[in-house]
Amino acid sequence: EEDDEEALALLAEAEELDPDNVDFHLIRADLAEDLDEAIRYARVALEKGKQLIAPTDFTEGRGMFWMIPETRPYMRAMWMLADLVWMDGQQDEALCLYKEMLDLNFNDNQGIRYILAVRLLEGGLLEDFEELLQKFPDDTGTSWLYTKALYLFLKEGNSIRAIHALQEAREANPHI
Repeated sequence: EEDDEEALALLAEAEELDPDNVDFHLIRADLAEDLDEAIRYARVALEKGKQLIAPTDFTEGRGMFWMIPETRPYMRAMWMLADLVWMDGQQDEALCLYKEMLDLNFNDNQGIRYILAVRLLEGGLLEDFEELLQKFPDDTGTSWLYTKALYLFLKEGNSIRAIHALQEAREANPHI
């Protein structure tokens, strides 16, 4: 809630108290002067977050990561890094990070599928989007339904399936 100058002063104090704190590095990334600096801080945050996680959690906890509190800083760092490298034009790395997040957390408590869906459609990766759709067949949320309709219009044009998908999305939320 502070202005940038005061926030940076508080961060300097926080760094002295706990230089390994993941959130410290995420806030530094958020306040970075440029994208390269933000990416550097996000990578450090990801590494610091990984150090908080027991190695067995990467195998035994795979799929339910978000339910293990110690993994949450790591997942937040991975999300920030994915967004930043996407903005930097490193789409392949970003897509790998988003997909890894879904592999670590099948329930997708962070809503990464919605971001990944848009990224896949932006990149014309329709087959990858189809795989993502299959992972969440029961999602009837407005965002998901409209994204599915957009996918069908991209793939099939003004087809009966695309029109039906749009009607289904409109019924779910006619205010969009």
